[in-house]
Amino acid sequence: MERLAHDAEKRVGEFRDRFADLDAVARALLSRPVRRDDLWGNFNAGVAAALDGKASEARERFSAVLAHDSFADWIQESQQTAQYLFDASEDPAAVRAWARDAVVSCRAKLSLGDVPASAGDLPA
Repeated sequence: MERLAHDAEKRVGEFRDRFADLDAVARALLSRPVRRDDLWGNFNAGVAAALDGKASEARERFSAVLAHDSFADWIQESQQTAQYLFDASEDPAAVRAWARDAVVSCRAKLSLGDVPASAGDLPA
């Protein structure tokens, strides 16, 4: 167990170094090819790009989400969000507000409370 905990701690450090800021996250996610069947890969890359001010890359990824076969309600809901973010991608403040609201909403649904101060401020 001790070795497992040590290995996990090492991996966390590696991830913190690799994804030190939003630009690094966006670069990593955008380095993956656009695949029509990768709904969440495209969605996540689009969000990271939009938050990082890369509107054209965000729109490309959100277009792939919108082209996905919408055979389930959860896919349709993700496409509605992708359409909103596609439209808002030129407005960084709107994208940041969406991200802030999404984080706060998810934390509330999971009974996690407020974002801890150690996490830094949510983008305003």
